[in-house]
Amino acid sequence: MKWARLEEQIKPLKNKLVLDVGCGVCHFYEYMWEHGWRGEYLGIDPNKKALDLVREDINTRCCTIEGVNGQDHMLYWDWVIASGVFNIGLKEQHTYWTIQNMIQHAKKGVVFNMLTYPYPDEQYEAYVPKDITNQLEEYPHSNIAIVENYLATGDTDAEFTVYFYV
Repeated sequence: MKWARLEEQIKPLKNKLVLDVGCGVCHFYEYMWEHGWRGEYLGIDPNKKALDLVREDINTRCCTIEGVNGQDHMLYWDWVIASGVFNIGLKEQHTYWTIQNMIQHAKKGVVFNMLTYPYPDEQYEAYVPKDITNQLEEYPHSNIAIVENYLATGDTDAEFTVYFYV
């Protein structure tokens, strides 16, 4: 996901509440902070080792998914964002369950990226953009946008980004 393109699609992001699903070492938070964003952020990731590598000097909140459970003040966010989490290790059913939960916790929208099917390396999960749109049509929304053609590898587009506006 290209962060500058993301910023263009969900303006104004400034001062918004952002939940970063699969935050890893919080690179997205660093990018936003360096570009003037000053909202509330929470990064969640199942990988405790990645969270342990988050730089202390960036002063952000991050935790494992278990750390969010039971905390009502952490339930609703303006934007719920996930980059790279659906590429490996999640089967289709769990991917759709995760997206559904992201939608349920978003007040303005959800943004995520996926690898485009067919993908040259079969160890990765890849999806057809139209199939994702069809799945998302089930949920109340004001708009669904799919952005492609920004990470081309060879003759194919490697990934696409979904913008789901509540």
